[in-house]
Amino acid sequence: MWFNFIGFQISWLGLVLWGNLFIPIALLWLTIHFIRLSVVQRRQDAQVIFLVALLGICFDSALIWIGVFEFNDNIFNSVFIPMWLMVLWCCFAATLTHSLSFLANLPFLQIACGAIVAPLSYYAGYQLSAVNFGYSISFTLGILAIYWSVLMLIFFQIVLFILTKEQTNVT
Repeated sequence: MWFNFIGFQISWLGLVLWGNLFIPIALLWLTIHFIRLSVVQRRQDAQVIFLVALLGICFDSALIWIGVFEFNDNIFNSVFIPMWLMVLWCCFAATLTHSLSFLANLPFLQIACGAIVAPLSYYAGYQLSAVNFGYSISFTLGILAIYWSVLMLIFFQIVLFILTKEQTNVT
């Protein structure tokens, strides 16, 4: 669990500060993360990472389309989020069944973490010049609080579905 937590924090910082240059290191962390898991956990984590990252990439891209986020280094011309943020979504998704697993049966804390911690993370990215906000800081953080409160509930429902499906397939 500590490996997962520390690996994500390093990946977050590196991707936010150095963008695409840090992608190989973040992918190395994800690779080591997978190597340390059992075959069943690898399959579960791969499914969680795929679904959560796909949703996150789509939702963050939608925030670009409506002008909430602006990225200077975006090679996709404001259609999708930058590659480094896509990788960050994969890294975040890898925490849901490990370092954030304590939230699994606590929907109130999922909402609270979504409403508080996630917007602060984006605000830190804003302060580090990784992202620009198209609206005022308070409006953007308010949008992110609502957005992430809902996303956290969805993400943990995805985790529950995948873990439950895996248990049913085993029996």
